[in-house]
Amino acid sequence: MKKKCFLSCFLAVLSLCSGAAEVVKDSFSVVLDRKFKPEDAAAVSMTGNLPGKKVKFTMTERMTVDLRTLFKNTVPIEDRAIILFKINSEKDQERYLWLWADYWYTCYVNGKFVASTEPAGEFAFLHDYYRTPRKISLKKGENFVAIHTRPGRASWKIVCRLMPERKDWYLEIVGPMVTHISRTSAVVLFYSELTQAYDFSYWKKGKKNEAKTIPAKYVYGRIPMKNLFRHELSGLEPDTEYEYEFRNVDPDGISEHGSFRTAPASGVEHTFAAISDTQTGYEERESLIRQLVKMGLFKDIDMLVSLGDVANGLDYFIWTYFDSYITPFREEGVTAPFYPVRGNHEYRGLDTTPYTEFFGCPYYSFRYGDVFYIVLDTGEDKARRKYGHKYMLMTDTSEFFKQQKAWLENVIKTKDCREAKYRIVLAHAPPFEWEKPYYSKQIYEFAACLMGKDPECKIDLWLCGDIHAPYRFDPVTGEMVGAERKATKRKQCKLTATDAKNIHFPIYVNDGPGGPGQAYSVTRVQVRKDSLLITCTGVDGTVMDQVVIRKGKPFEVLKTTWKKYIPYNGK
Repeated sequence: MKKKCFLSCFLAVLSLCSGAAEVVKDSFSVVLDRKFKPEDAAAVSMTGNLPGKKVKFTMTERMTVDLRTLFKNTVPIEDRAIILFKINSEKDQERYLWLWADYWYTCYVNGKFVASTEPAGEFAFLHDYYRTPRKISLKKGENFVAIHTRPGRASWKIVCRLMPERKDWYLEIVGPMVTHISRTSAVVLFYSELTQAYDFSYWKKGKKNEAKTIPAKYVYGRIPMKNLFRHELSGLEPDTEYEYEFRNVDPDGISEHGSFRTAPASGVEHTFAAISDTQTGYEERESLIRQLVKMGLFKDIDMLVSLGDVANGLDYFIWTYFDSYITPFREEGVTAPFYPVRGNHEYRGLDTTPYTEFFGCPYYSFRYGDVFYIVLDTGEDKARRKYGHKYMLMTDTSEFFKQQKAWLENVIKTKDCREAKYRIVLAHAPPFEWEKPYYSKQIYEFAACLMGKDPECKIDLWLCGDIHAPYRFDPVTGEMVGAERKATKRKQCKLTATDAKNIHFPIYVNDGPGGPGQAYSVTRVQVRKDSLLITCTGVDGTVMDQVVIRKGKPFEVLKTTWKKYIPYNGK
């Protein structure tokens, strides 16, 4: 899916040569000491010497590393570290250093203060807003960079990338790819960092003479050059293969081709695989996905589902969502159509806007044979705040959820939904009040038509992630079963009165990092004529749980390593 042309390679070489400065990747070292203070980094950056027992490491190609791979037992927030590395420069110059740390950092270069996210005496700033380029002054020769930092709760990631002088140093291409495939519709998109102009055509396989064309439109006499080309196709025929072409309006330009098959008209039997909360570094995420694919967890699936929180934040959308996520799937041979779900972390970061530009409205529905899927956006898990948390000021979901509520109330009245043999909800968060009351409050508001003993629309499964603790809820027995909890200081693991009133459908939660499970898992759902077969497999290949769900019946447990949840008694 990702391609590089001669032009992009040339630009990359030109940029690196013109910059005359580079981060020395094997010069990195770090010392862990809880006594360190942010200002201690100043002295280190002047002398180039770290006090204490150093741990050396080589920075990755993406210029990001998780310090927890170097220090296994860190205490969130309380521990401290100073990282030291070198930048070699052939001349005196000003450049930009892309800095970020999970959670906080203070940076000095050659004894000069660069930036800090560590306000004295308070923890008012979260990390996502601060993954941003900082101007630094380099002298000819060796330059020492020192960063004081504290660990986050689930990771301790450090990003320090010297930005190239040229903006167009790397030509990134995404696609062409097809998403949101249903029986009669699909979305086709193509992105290039080099602005271009394309006509778009599609046709039934073998009938190009009947192609429908969407031409590049003239605006005041000229075709505008764009990066993203996205087309929502409708009126397609079920179970039919289509071909398409992005044809460059420049006769010497390169055109892009592809094909896809629409979902079957009827029947229920199919299989999909879902993954969520892959909140790790770029290289680690790519490696994780390749590992899971090679384990056979995505073999012969009809749908590939992301349940949200692809990363901690979308600060570089293409790198995060495509290079380290979708591309590894495609390169490992997973060709099933892709269905995205937006999580709370997709709301965060400097580059969140492209998510909806690429994927459109984050709530939608589609029909696969006689199965109706409802994809919900459960929103941010924190309230809008007046001060602090910069990304919270840019997130106000109250009006958005009113729109989603109106949409959902109309969707459940459609023939596609009413006549479906199964109705499955794909969401990021579970609706339980005891997990996250802020979430459940907004979910109950916009999804009230799915709630209660006699809802307007009965659903057969709510599949989600978010809480980094894999488990399932059986509405017939009222049991919650999941991975054994390692932490004791958690909220009660039982239904509240509100939950008992509202939730009368099966819920299945995929795993995530930092919780009681295996950190990452894949949930496969085999939709059969009389049941749903659900298998949750951990990152080590262990089948953590496998159950059969039948309408109105208790779950049939085929295999499990999970235990019934025990309410926390406060001791």
